[in-house]
Amino acid sequence: MIFGAGEIAYRFVSIYEKVLNIRAIMTDDFDDIDERILENYEVKHYNRAEIGKEDYIIVCLPFTHNIDILPPYAIVR
Repeated sequence: MIFGAGEIAYRFVSIYEKVLNIRAIMTDDFDDIDERILENYEVKHYNRAEIGKEDYIIVCLPFTHNIDILPPYAIVR
């Protein structure tokens, strides 16, 4: 699973999609979706219940935040 759907995610998927089984791409920020990802993948809203115990999650987001307020993807990370 890929968490993030922006340019970083697009670049990562472009390089590794042939060697990884990308089951889903999830995000919590639908304002930052790289349109090129939508050509081959559906982007879903982040839902922790959809993550199986056998899933690996690759976070494709810059990790900068206010130390007092953790964004949802920090929990994923």
